[in-house]
Amino acid sequence: MKHLFYYLLFVLLAQITLAQNFGTRIEAKYSIKEISPDKKQSLIVGKVFYDLNKETLIHNQSFPREQILVFKDTAAYIVLNDSVMRTSSSAMTVGFSIYHLLLKNEMDDFGLSKMGFKLMDVEEVGEQVVSKWKHPSSEEGYVAITQSQGLLEGIIFYKKKGEPLVKQYFKEHQKVGRYMFPMKIYEIIHTPAGDNKKITTHSEIKIDDFEDEAAVYTVFDDVILPVIRTGQIH
Repeated sequence: MKHLFYYLLFVLLAQITLAQNFGTRIEAKYSIKEISPDKKQSLIVGKVFYDLNKETLIHNQSFPREQILVFKDTAAYIVLNDSVMRTSSSAMTVGFSIYHLLLKNEMDDFGLSKMGFKLMDVEEVGEQVVSKWKHPSSEEGYVAITQSQGLLEGIIFYKKKGEPLVKQYFKEHQKVGRYMFPMKIYEIIHTPAGDNKKITTHSEIKIDDFEDEAAVYTVFDDVILPVIRTGQIH
């Protein structure tokens, strides 16, 4: 019994230590430059906040207008001038955002294994490692992930016929605490009208800052949830 007690104590302490080494909150300044297929450009500036325990993603935008976007589960809400609006739903949860994957240390496969994707093939191309993934229940295409020196460099979603649908490239990784954060993310969405391009630039990354702008993390519980409970928003 004594050996069992010490073993359980060791496991408990190891879990506590592991939990302390992993962050639960991340925040950063960002700008998003988007170029549409007709060459029109737009710019969004703000700060992003993610709480791993609540799985709530918050974009506090300051330009082109001041508003707060809140993503919870598969729903998205806008808080604007003390009003709350639900904007859209998605099949993807915030659990597959880059901020969640980073804090969970799941960037290596972009959370695909968690989604049920199976590894099809792995090959070395120069200094890069390219892995191909496919979901067994889908007849659609596959996903290719590129890594270099253990860091995620790119992910491409292919259609059934092998045509690229969405490309994302992760550049300028910077060490923040125990994490390697991609300061720039390039995204290309191929459409019949042409390519839609987006460049997201991050700066001033903070991990587990529980004091700076702490009220932002409670906007869902304090502002949105009461409105949902009144039945004014669904």
